[in-house]
Amino acid sequence: MIRLLLVVLLVPAAALAQGDEVIAALGGVEMRASEVRKLLMAQPPQVREQLLGSPPALDRLVRTELFRRVLVAEARAKGWDKRPEAIERMERAREQALVSSYVDGLARPPADYPAEADLRAAYEANKAELTVPKQYRVAQIYATTREKAEDLAKKARATGADFSALARTGSEHAESAARGGEMGWIAESQTLPEVAKALSAMKPGEVSAPIQSASGWHVVKLLEAREAALRPFAEVRAELATALRLRRAQENEQRHYDAMLKDNPIAVNEVALVRLKNELAKTR
Repeated sequence: MIRLLLVVLLVPAAALAQGDEVIAALGGVEMRASEVRKLLMAQPPQVREQLLGSPPALDRLVRTELFRRVLVAEARAKGWDKRPEAIERMERAREQALVSSYVDGLARPPADYPAEADLRAAYEANKAELTVPKQYRVAQIYATTREKAEDLAKKARATGADFSALARTGSEHAESAARGGEMGWIAESQTLPEVAKALSAMKPGEVSAPIQSASGWHVVKLLEAREAALRPFAEVRAELATALRLRRAQENEQRHYDAMLKDNPIAVNEVALVRLKNELAKTR
């Protein structure tokens, strides 16, 4: 029986190189800094960056790997790795790992791909997808009745009115009311159609008349507006490079499969396969 004593000490990535200290331990199994570093380097680049930027995610990765190692040790101690069914599954997993590594090697684009010209071309071809839609930063007062909404709108549109205070005391939307009606930045496409129509005709600082939606009445104040804008090339360069490399890898993999099938077409004895299927069905 394994005594579940799990200790995890996560240190910044830069500190891992300072020594091969114990990072985590469970029972008699330990994970050292060098092993955590190796585990991280085995992750895809994007996943690795996410892990390095999120201590909780890195913590979960270490814990999961440590539990896996403990279970492997426990299974071997009980001779489970000598069972025929386990040997068969391990061999299949070993072969699958070999195939995955081999295909990854075949499909991986050259280190210098994509070139700057490829990135620029992809940027030009995908401007629509790389454009941030128009956004509004708004505050709202929500009411379930028209009468209440009209009263609050009149007060909010009066000279010197404190919209935030009115939202805190009068809005029936508890979450935004606690923030003085603040809703943050909302893309035009994610805004209620009735509200978006009103906002499109407003200037920052203006307060709307009551707007009816399917859920109730809204009095909104436009705090700021951002027009639709194309993301700068420098900002999306890394994303484009990752997408192009992934697409090229998929193309290389498919090209290899196509070449294999062209030279060696697969032959399947459909009659024998159906017969086998029927025999197996009887044994269920």
